[in-house]
Amino acid sequence: MINVLAYCLNQQERDLCARLFQNWADHGAIVTGNMDENQLEQLSDAGIIYKVLPDKPETAAPAFAIEAAGAFSQGRSVPVLEGLSPEATEPGTPDFYKIEFLTPLFKPLREQLDRLGVKLIERVDLAPRPEPGLGRARPKGLCYTARMLPEQVRAVSSLAEVAAVSRYTETDSIAPAAAASIEPPRHAARRHVRRESTEGAEVSEASQAQVASGGVEAAEAPFDLRLHRAEDMPVVIDWLRAHRVRVLGTDVRKVRVDLEDSRDIARQIAALPEVALIAPYIEPELYCDLSRPLLGIEWQGNPGTHTLPQEGDGQLIGIADTGIDDAHPAFAGKIAGVVARGRPGNWSDPEGHGTHVAACALGNDPGTAPGSLPFKGIAPKARLFMQSLLGPAGKLSGLPIGLGNLFGEAYRNGVRVHNNSWGSKTDSAYTFTAQEVDEFVDSHRDMLIVFAAGNEGTAANCVHARPGTVDWLSIGSPATTKNGLTVGASRSSRTSGGYATDSYGTRWPTRFPADPTKTELVSGDPESIAAFSSRGPCDDRRIKPDVVAPGTDILSAKSSLAPPANFWGVHPKAAGYAFDGGTSMAAPLVSGCAALVREYYMSLPGAQSPSAALLKATLINSAKRLTGNSAVADDPDLPNYHQGFGAIYMPYAIPNPLEAWLKLVFVDAWTDPSVQVSNVGDLVRFNVQVDPGSPFLRVCLAYTDLPNRALQNDLNLIVEDPEGTKFRGNAQLPNGLTAFDSENNVEIVRITNPPAGIYRVQVVATNILKGPQDYALVVTGALNPVKIVRIR
Repeated sequence: MINVLAYCLNQQERDLCARLFQNWADHGAIVTGNMDENQLEQLSDAGIIYKVLPDKPETAAPAFAIEAAGAFSQGRSVPVLEGLSPEATEPGTPDFYKIEFLTPLFKPLREQLDRLGVKLIERVDLAPRPEPGLGRARPKGLCYTARMLPEQVRAVSSLAEVAAVSRYTETDSIAPAAAASIEPPRHAARRHVRRESTEGAEVSEASQAQVASGGVEAAEAPFDLRLHRAEDMPVVIDWLRAHRVRVLGTDVRKVRVDLEDSRDIARQIAALPEVALIAPYIEPELYCDLSRPLLGIEWQGNPGTHTLPQEGDGQLIGIADTGIDDAHPAFAGKIAGVVARGRPGNWSDPEGHGTHVAACALGNDPGTAPGSLPFKGIAPKARLFMQSLLGPAGKLSGLPIGLGNLFGEAYRNGVRVHNNSWGSKTDSAYTFTAQEVDEFVDSHRDMLIVFAAGNEGTAANCVHARPGTVDWLSIGSPATTKNGLTVGASRSSRTSGGYATDSYGTRWPTRFPADPTKTELVSGDPESIAAFSSRGPCDDRRIKPDVVAPGTDILSAKSSLAPPANFWGVHPKAAGYAFDGGTSMAAPLVSGCAALVREYYMSLPGAQSPSAALLKATLINSAKRLTGNSAVADDPDLPNYHQGFGAIYMPYAIPNPLEAWLKLVFVDAWTDPSVQVSNVGDLVRFNVQVDPGSPFLRVCLAYTDLPNRALQNDLNLIVEDPEGTKFRGNAQLPNGLTAFDSENNVEIVRITNPPAGIYRVQVVATNILKGPQDYALVVTGALNPVKIVRIR
């Protein structure tokens, strides 16, 4: 007999599972039970989506581990206690543990944990980074952290749904990026911090004041610590002070320290039970016309003729960058506010990056001033809130310890779309800063935060990709965020100016030493991805980038203080404009598109502020599949690790005159609690009707997940056509799916030339750590009537 979990979406499917299953358990749209393996074919024949659950392990633990845990008498066989050392916590003392479950967190299981007084903190990802030749690595199971007493460890380990309980050790606390920087193991005991002082609270308050001002002390070896719980901050600060570790600042669950003079203590810090993670702080850097037609905002055959009525009216875009040339004619009357975070009282732009980025998003120049030209960004009627990050030394020293302070400042000033064309080289790792983006959106669900993916694409020494093509795993951070929108760069159609006539091998010979990439032109083929654009996936296997937009030879405003050498070329007839390239340029184009989408939703009757998830789902739902070799290398389907879900194409995003047949319906559960989900197995169903001749039916589900690496709450998308055929969200993920996508908080279903009739769109809660969970659902096609109807 095997353990099976099945998704039953109608009574007929439930009846079949009831006949086949023994020990049947009903969890709404999900049922579990035992059955003969030979009967699985009957589930497949009925179109039932299912997966086989693992059995509870029966390996015995060493006797010393049992005794040390304080939970069992010596010599008794305990199958699920793992990794408990002789130096374990003294009896009666709580510690942090990992609990690995065999099943999702069904409501009865949650109730058992509640009765035991066990509160799960967050999910941790057990699976390794994707390795070459191994396809998509799969998680061992659903693993969560919890703080427990020895008697709670004993009770939890005996639950039938629990595969293993193990102590959260220093090995778990050391991020892969920190391993090489930390001294080898000294076999020190895992130690508890004694709460003997209250000085740490004062230090924390002082650090928070430093964070709020935007200043960060210089450090030779900065490391970030993340705690399991915010309430442990004072005692950890006390410990660091007692051991003469220089504390640079704090923010909620985060501490930044300088270990230049105390690297030998790094492993002791990792061994503190209160510390969930230690990782080196990697300094962020910048990710350094034709865009409007390529994005579908103007007709390509008749430049200047709009396809969309929206121009960003009433929208405020926040941009955190080097600064702004506020005298440039592209920003006349458009600057709503400026904060000089890096150089008090000075938001000028000697670097030129911020001015170029801002004009991409919202510039509007009539071209009447000397050195100017007629120019429009993507949202020319939007206004700008600029946060200048450039410091006196030319670095982004205006970034605070905790990014929530940066985003909160913009949010309080009315920003709901925020662009960030900077990041750190972290090889696709989910880092502290990525988590801070997720934390902010989780608590401010109507602010979309856009990040450039990074410019670390390389075809040298390929590990995952074919020789001569761009390799995977180069996304920067915070672009590995789950709740933000990450933008890669496609090639523009420009054939002259800037680097347009150069090859990648000419401009970057060490990164692109071999064909085919070596001899491909930097620009000119809008169906291809910029070779320098960072590729996914994230190190927890999530799809990134989310979307791509033009990012080569982009013409935009040039700061009067920036030297020409900072750009790819100055416009020959307008000294106030320059060509530049990078995901830095692609991201603000998408931020401008987000402002147009937001303007559309705010114009609807009874409109409320749309959620970040709704804006994200609408943009991703619009994306077109690029067909160039660089866009489909290794995997021809969408999503993939080069273009994500595709290239933004605004006529497929919202209703417009160019594609007059396209209708849009949506659900924004953030503003409608009645369609939110709270427990595993919850199912919400909607019907939409498709007219004959519809070129496509597109459905996108997106939701704001709880912060931390890997999905904390797992929702899935299922679309059924009039004949009952099921289409699963992200069914064409690289290397395929087992049942549902358990790694991404965005899922798409795309049906080309769909038969006319009623389609059922369903959202199912596959796993819930903390509910209720809201989501956004966007459906486009030739819909008639133009409405989405919930089915009870």
